[in-house]
Amino acid sequence: MRLLNAIIKKKPTPEKGYTLFELLIVVVLIGILSAIAAPSFFGWVTRAKVNDAQTVVKGAFAEAQREAMRKSKSCTVTLPTTGTLNPTIESNCFVLGDRTLNGVKIRHNWTTVKTAGTGTTLFDFKGRTEDYLDNHLVIVISPRDNESYQKCLIISDDLGLIRTGKYPSNDTTTDFNKCTN
Repeated sequence: MRLLNAIIKKKPTPEKGYTLFELLIVVVLIGILSAIAAPSFFGWVTRAKVNDAQTVVKGAFAEAQREAMRKSKSCTVTLPTTGTLNPTIESNCFVLGDRTLNGVKIRHNWTTVKTAGTGTTLFDFKGRTEDYLDNHLVIVISPRDNESYQKCLIISDDLGLIRTGKYPSNDTTTDFNKCTN
């Protein structure tokens, strides 16, 4: 019987788990990968905010233009001071309310292109801008802390056509010729 017990007796199994050294290597590798990926991720977040803001601004102006034509009345659009962080765009024609852009700043040439005495009127009852703008209205949207990635929106001075594009990095002007597709 003793012989049988000796044959059946199993060898002791080692403890299962990881050593401190193995865990340390995994933590170091995760740290290295995070350090490589973090700048790329934060750049993506910044670009997404600017792209989203450009879409919101374009939609807001298109909505004001549509409502001017639908209601057969002139629509006003109020832009915040150029360089405003987290700006709000207001209009008497916005069905969905005023638009606030988070995490970005805008600059524009509104004060230099509007016709004197027209206030903030932008679109007439036909959706045109010909009586209200002396030149193209240019709006540039950039991240709140720098001008490394910029998008632009142009409203033409006659028909009120709305065009979007990219604007050169670190350029602080509002020249409509620099807004490219």
